[in-house]
Formats: sequence, C-alpha cells, structure tokens
Amino acid sequence: MKSDFFVYFNTDFGEDPGRRRPGDEIRVNKEFEFAGRHFVIPSLWSCAGGIVVDVIIKVDASAFFAYKKKWEKWVPAPTSDPDSVDPDRSYEAYSTNPASFEYDAVLYVNGRTLDPAFCCGISYMPIVDSPYDAELTDSIIRHYGLPRGAGFMLIRHHFAWKRRVKEIKALEIKLTELPFVKPGPEFTVEKAGQVIRFADEIAGVERGLRVIDLHQMNNELRDVEDRARIVGVNTVVTLVYKLEPELDGGDIRLRCRVGGKDASGTTGGPYKEGTLEPLNEYRIAASAPFRGSPDKVSWKMELYPPARVKTMRLIP
Repeated sequence: MKSDFFVYFNTDFGEDPGRRRPGDEIRVNKEFEFAGRHFVIPSLWSCAGGIVVDVIIKVDASAFFAYKKKWEKWVPAPTSDPDSVDPDRSYEAYSTNPASFEYDAVLYVNGRTLDPAFCCGISYMPIVDSPYDAELTDSIIRHYGLPRGAGFMLIRHHFAWKRRVKEIKALEIKLTELPFVKPGPEFTVEKAGQVIRFADEIAGVERGLRVIDLHQMNNELRDVEDRARIVGVNTVVTLVYKLEPELDGGDIRLRCRVGGKDASGTTGGPYKEGTLEPLNEYRIAASAPFRGSPDKVSWKMELYPPARVKTMRLIP
C-alpha cells in the first residue's frame, strides 16, 4: 500500500513544500527512558538537504488532565510585566506540566556532527478538541501506530548536510535536557567580605556566597546639543563573589534587581580572575545601567539543576 505520509526538509507541519522532494523513510523504532519520560524515535527521513528525525515523547493523559484541573484557574503574568507573578508559583506550574519538556539535540552521522537547521513540534491529547490539526495528528497516529488513548508530543528535528552521505553506516542522537530554573532567595549586599548563607534546595546542602568585591560605576549623561550640560547619571553595580562550597554540577547565577524590577546585565556565571588568587575561580554579576539610588539594588538567585544527557544509537 502506498503511503500518503510525507516529510520534507526545512518544512513545518502543514506548510506547502513547494517543489521539494519528500525524504526517504528509514524505520528505526527506538524506545527509551530519559529524564523521567518515555521517548520513541520511530523513523528518520533522508532528504536532499539533510536528515529529519521524528522524536515522540509520550504523555500520560490522566496525569495531564489532573495537572490541568489543578492549574486551570492560574493565569501567568503577561510578558510585559513578568514581575507581577510569584516566581515560585510559576516554577511549580511549568516544571510539573507533563506536556512540557525542553532539550537540545545533536546528530552524529558516520562519526560527523550535523548542524541543527530547523525544529517544529505538535502535541496531541485525547478528548481535547483540536479541529485545526485533527487531520495532521490523525495521520501521525496512523503512520506510527500510536495508541489513540494516549497523549504525545512530536518534535521534528531537521539537521543539514555538510556533505551528503551516500551510505549511513552509523547514526547517533544526543539529547541534552534544558531543565527548569528554580528561583532562589533574594538578598542585598552591603560590603566586601559579607557572607550570605542559603539552602541549595537542588543539591540539598547549605552554601555560602562570599562577596569578594562590590563596585559601583557612575556614567554622566550629557545633553546631545550642549555637551557641557549634565542631564543625568547612569549607574552600574558589579558584584564579584565566590560560592562555598563550589558546585559539583548545575549552576547558580544571580539576577540583579533595582527597585524590585529585573535589571540584569551579567547574570553571574563563573569566570577566571587572577588578581586576587592566581587561577582561583570567581563569579561576576552586574546590573544593566539604571538611574536612581544604588541602595535599591538587590540580587535574586537562580538555581540551575544539572542537565541530564542521553545518547541513543539509531543505526545500526
């Protein structure tokens, strides 16, 4: 029986492929567990422009509807005012969603890395009416033999050829989780040498944040036509600090806030500083330029869980 299911390189679901030729399907039917979720990679599609990989994440329908019932009255803040929502509440809402999971994917063909070119996705949940994409999801379910009573997310990854391979002898995909960032405590800093104690809830340990340096830089703002006239002052506050003990995995960064609003320039990743102790690792966080008193500056912690990684051989 001739298939009516076609996949095109660099083309979104439902998009007109124009004169592109559909890819040749290579069935692999790989199933595996990753980051607490069940993954299925049913097929690859070899196209003139690259390889397309369909990644399916199965979603438990009953868990999704229980989640939806719990959070149906919760409305996140509009994007124009992210400070109007409780960050802890927002973290719980997004991180516990059974139909929400983000990751990066890298493809290796015959030992060489293929560049990601495009990615698109579609989701399906039984009983939920979705007339817009009903025909599309129905074709996916039929072609891949998926149960209609179970939910799923299908992420279609497009990887561009650097030089097209005539024979695929080995093919692997590496998935790297993009974990949700957990909000931590907010604090103020008065001077160098200060130590802020806090509970690292991800690692389950108590840490100290030791302030190495607190620096304020003021930049005069001058009138465009009369450069001798000062019309204001922009302030940048920079914090150099050290975590004690240092991290074994994941990350902890600081987001600067001014008057209760985000004003981050640098968010506080590690860097090498040789002026205090040679090759000692410190961290830096800075505000974006702002007007007003530096007394309004505070620092909000963001806890990044260690990213889980899974490499799956698809061929042979």
